[in-house]
Amino acid sequence: MPELALPAGASVRLTATARADRDLHRWKVSVLPAVGGPARLSFGSWIGGRDLHQRIDIPAQDVDCRLEIQSRHENAHGWADDRASREEDTPDRLLIGFCNPSSPGARPDDVLLSFAFDMRDRQLPKEDADGQGAEENEPGSAQAQASEGETAGGQPIVP
Repeated sequence: MPELALPAGASVRLTATARADRDLHRWKVSVLPAVGGPARLSFGSWIGGRDLHQRIDIPAQDVDCRLEIQSRHENAHGWADDRASREEDTPDRLLIGFCNPSSPGARPDDVLLSFAFDMRDRQLPKEDADGQGAEENEPGSAQAQASEGETAGGQPIVP
């Protein structure tokens, strides 16, 4: 199950799409505190058939969180996990495709979850608000994190 870090104050627009010629799938995204604990929010839906496009706005949280992401397909024994693949990964957008790997003609993006990150709600730490914060490219600064290869809203992605 893919996981994604969600910094405090960052909101996410989640768009789920499905191919018209594919079987029914179920997707789910849970927002959990990064330090552990129960889910703060959980979103999910069936997708496929006549319902091919869905959108959810995940509000900014007051603490760092992580998103747990999954998609499943129906089989003879109930529901099984889809295979996930990263389709696009930029600092402000992440696309994760899902498919039933045993389905003939399956494509990696049979179900596509698109995460668009909005950092406008994110509050600067108090020491940065007055200009006395970390200098550019100092370890821990946004510039240093970006140069270290972190993505998706400045946070690493865990497959």
